[in-house]
Amino acid sequence: MLFWIYDIPTASLVALFAIVFVGITWAGILFVRPFFRICLGSRPGINELVGYILGSHGVFYGILLGLLSVAAYDRYNKVEINTEEESVSLASMYRLVSSYPDPIRTELQTSIRDYTRWLIDEAWPQQQKGIVPSAGTAKTSQFQKLLYSFEPDTPREEILHTEAVAQFTKLVELRRTRLLSVTKGIPAILWYVVILGAMVNIVLVWSFDMRLMGQLILGGLLSFFVSTVIAMIAAMDYPFRGQFSVTADVFEQVYQSVMKQDLESPPESEIVKPEPASQPAATSAPSSSAVPAFPANS
Repeated sequence: MLFWIYDIPTASLVALFAIVFVGITWAGILFVRPFFRICLGSRPGINELVGYILGSHGVFYGILLGLLSVAAYDRYNKVEINTEEESVSLASMYRLVSSYPDPIRTELQTSIRDYTRWLIDEAWPQQQKGIVPSAGTAKTSQFQKLLYSFEPDTPREEILHTEAVAQFTKLVELRRTRLLSVTKGIPAILWYVVILGAMVNIVLVWSFDMRLMGQLILGGLLSFFVSTVIAMIAAMDYPFRGQFSVTADVFEQVYQSVMKQDLESPPESEIVKPEPASQPAATSAPSSSAVPAFPANS
C-alpha cells in the first residue's frame, strides 16, 4: 500500500487518481489504439464484441468495488463509534473517581487527565502516521495499580469501587480495539486485483473502433468515475490516516468540558459561603409604666 497518499489532502488525492487514470486512458487511445486496430482489424461487429466483454467485466469489477466500498465505510464507521464510546467511558471513569475520598481521588483524577492529554497530543499524531502508541500501556497499568490499591471502608465506597473497576475494564477493551484498527486495512492482494481490473477496463476502452474524439470523451469519463471510487476506498481504508480520518475531537471535548472545568473550579474548602444576614432585634412592647395616665372622669 502506498501510504504516502495519506500525507496529501483528500481533494488532491482524488484529483491525483483522476489524472493518472484518465491520463493512461488518453495516452493509450492516442498511441496504443492504432496497434490494437491492426491486431483486431475493422471487422463488422467488433464494437459489439468489445462492448459485451466490457459489460461482463464491469459486472464483476463493479461488485468488487462495491464490496470494498461497503467494507471500508463499515470499518470506518465502527472505528468512529468505538472512539466515541471510549471517550464517553473515559468521562464516566473520571466522574466515578471524583467521588473517591482524598488523597486517592486527586491521584486518580490527575492520572486520567495526564492520560487524556497524552492521548490527544502524542498518541493520536502517532496513529495518523500508522504507528501504534506504546506508552499508553504503562499509563493504564499505573492507573490500574492505583485504582486496585483502594480499600473501601463503607458499603457506599464498595459499590462505587466495583462500578469504577467495571468501567475501567470497559475502557481498556475499547482502547485495545482502537489500537488494533490503526494498522488494519484492506489486504494487499485485493488492491492488486483492483488495479488489475482497472487496467483491463482501460485496455477494453482502447479496443473500440470509433471516432477519436468520442473515444477520448467516453473513455475519460469512465476512467474518471472508476478513479474516484478507488480514491474513496483508499481514503477510508485506514480510519486514522489522512485528512478524511477519525480525529481526537471527542477526547478534546471531554477534557475541556469535564476534566479542565473540574480542575479550574475551586475546591469546597476554598469556597466562601455567605454569612447569614443578622436579624434586627425585636422591638419590645412598651411597658405598662410607660403608658401615660389619664384622669378619671368625674
